[in-house]
Amino acid sequence: MTQSKTRPDFATILLLALLLAMAAYTLSSSEWAPGLEMLQPTSLAALLLGVLLTRTAFRPLVTHLLALGYGAVWIVFIAFNYLPRAAGAHGLGEQVIALGRHIAEWIWLLVYTGVGRDNFMFLLALLIVLWLLGYFAAWYTFRVVRVFRVVLLPGLVIMVNLYYYGGAAELSIFLYLFFVFTLLYLVRVHFMLREQAWRQARVGYDDDVRSAFVRGGSVVALFAVFIAWAVPEVAPMPQFEDLWRQVSRPIRSIEDSFNRLFSALQGEGPALTNPFGRTLGFGGPRNLGDQVLMDVLVEKSQDNASALARYWRAGTYDTYTSGGWTNSDTDAFIFSPRADELATPYLLRSNVKQTFTFYFPRTSLLIAAAQPVYFNRDAEAVAEVSTSGEPGADQTVIDTSFVQSRDLLRAGDSYEVISSLSIADIGSLRQSGVDYPAWIAERYLQLPDNFPQRVKDLAGQIAAEANATNPFDQATALERWLRGNITYNDQIEGPQPGRDGVDYLLFESRAGYCDYYAAALVTMARSLGIPARVAIGYARGEANAASGTFRVRERDAHSWVEVYFANYGWVEFEPTSAQPLISRPVPVEDPNQPDSDPAALADAANELDRLSRLGEDEGIPPESSEFVPDLIRRSLPMGLLILGGLLGLGTVVAVGAIYVVENYGLRGLRGTRLAFARLMRLAPWLRVDLRAHQTPYEQAALLDVAAPASQPAIDLIADDFVRETFGRENGAGDRAVSIWRQTHIQLWWAGLKRRRLSRLRFPRRGR
Repeated sequence: MTQSKTRPDFATILLLALLLAMAAYTLSSSEWAPGLEMLQPTSLAALLLGVLLTRTAFRPLVTHLLALGYGAVWIVFIAFNYLPRAAGAHGLGEQVIALGRHIAEWIWLLVYTGVGRDNFMFLLALLIVLWLLGYFAAWYTFRVVRVFRVVLLPGLVIMVNLYYYGGAAELSIFLYLFFVFTLLYLVRVHFMLREQAWRQARVGYDDDVRSAFVRGGSVVALFAVFIAWAVPEVAPMPQFEDLWRQVSRPIRSIEDSFNRLFSALQGEGPALTNPFGRTLGFGGPRNLGDQVLMDVLVEKSQDNASALARYWRAGTYDTYTSGGWTNSDTDAFIFSPRADELATPYLLRSNVKQTFTFYFPRTSLLIAAAQPVYFNRDAEAVAEVSTSGEPGADQTVIDTSFVQSRDLLRAGDSYEVISSLSIADIGSLRQSGVDYPAWIAERYLQLPDNFPQRVKDLAGQIAAEANATNPFDQATALERWLRGNITYNDQIEGPQPGRDGVDYLLFESRAGYCDYYAAALVTMARSLGIPARVAIGYARGEANAASGTFRVRERDAHSWVEVYFANYGWVEFEPTSAQPLISRPVPVEDPNQPDSDPAALADAANELDRLSRLGEDEGIPPESSEFVPDLIRRSLPMGLLILGGLLGLGTVVAVGAIYVVENYGLRGLRGTRLAFARLMRLAPWLRVDLRAHQTPYEQAALLDVAAPASQPAIDLIADDFVRETFGRENGAGDRAVSIWRQTHIQLWWAGLKRRRLSRLRFPRRGR
């Protein structure tokens, strides 16, 4: 739809305000960052300014520049209230300087560390987006009519927010309301254009046409929203999933960039789509809920299978900056269910099979115990592909990090995975040596040039005090020091911009959660020449010994450390004091290991099992506690869809029957004669017996008795028919047809009531 200019009116402006409100309310209800409640007044102010500017005679470029200027002033004054350094400044000039300095520091930190941790910048970006949405909604409605540009961008904002939101608030209602307001807006603008064309052509039309447009648009909008709500739950479209596979790769790249820019966003729980990206920053307080994310079944063919599967890994990070971690893998590896297991060149490893059942709303991220060597579905992994470099070996190594399914997974979907887990004993790890492959040393000994020297000195001091002379003992000494000297606290504030996160943990806060513990162990190990990396995913969760399953919840989100040992590959370490210490096999002939006592090993195993059961629901079978609500949730949309389909089919059949009854055999009639003939057609339905000798006025009088609510319309049609047929008047046909269109449904309804009441009427008793 394109028109040079349309005239603003209250109804259209109200619909535009509602469209923008749905996008603003969706974002503010997600609580990603403080200050999002200002998005709604920002979009409304931009809309009203846009309406005023579209009525001016300025050229488009001048109008756009004015809108940007006013928007900058509005956003800056709002920003002052949410920027502490600006709120504490004296005078407008100092506040503007403080705001500019804050933005410059964020850009510098982003360039310097690669990770942004400033929620204020997220608020600033959304204020700019909502201002532009409000202004261009007015511009593309009243100045240059392009309605799809008006509705596409707010709709995209809502859908992206819903896709990544993982909290408990029910935000989908905003999407349904947005669909309703969108359809009403399209109907309204279409009528505005038609009305303008009729006026220019001097075509007469009835004022009731406008209300007919509104009624029809409302019915279509409600029906379309019902279908949009019900269909995705019961009929996922393979075509959409094929399209998603085509576009998911660039979308993942956008996700990674977004996570890098705004790594400290809070929200209400982690997003239940792909909760882990390729960037991990040092964040502030985190609040994780009890929502069940997945059940993991570990095979029982091996006695130690459950003990080996300590974590469910989602990905790994190799590159450290002072602000966090990134994954730099660029190679790709395809897992195929028709291929053999991926071979590994490492010693003392055991393959363990797991079955994951997801309760994520939708995701493509595949989780597995490290390191996965087989998936029973098509999957694509980002990986480092190189030769092993081990002594006497020349085997290609596929070191995978993040694995994505090529098909979207939904709640209830399952997959199988086989992982190669280390069973190396302490003696073997102590004797592994330091002959690392070149690609391992290059990637996993990396530290930034400005890495604090005192962190390196502390690592050396810890290793020296423990008399640790090999990589295993050194890593173990660092692990135990962190568990004993750093307090677990998931409500700490993150480090200030420009401050190294590990240095902040070790020398200032002395408290943190798993992301901080893991970063400290990896960087200190690297400073001692030990290759290490951060792994992220979930702890084991609540164990069910009878079934061999683990129930994983949001609160089990966790990060840990993987240390590389020559010939043995990646081995897990646990520096977080809130998690159980990893128990490793100890050779009996090793006299230097005090934990070799079998009783001590048994106590450690019991403690591990006790910690894994913390928080488990007692007395409630995992399968039965949510079965009935889940059955209702799955069945209700199907039932509603069937009911809606039957109602829709019945409506179509009824409309078709009405059309046939009113028009069959009347093709040659036009205008008033057609309206009167249709009126006579409904006489039997109204239970009125008309006779051939009756005049049109007499016939109309009988119909008036049967349908008193429609008496004025019946009399007008009959009067126009008599005047046109028996008199000399002509040209009233348009009025008669318009009257008929407004009243024929009322006549059908009157006939239905007469028939229903006649069946309910009791017969009179005779004398």
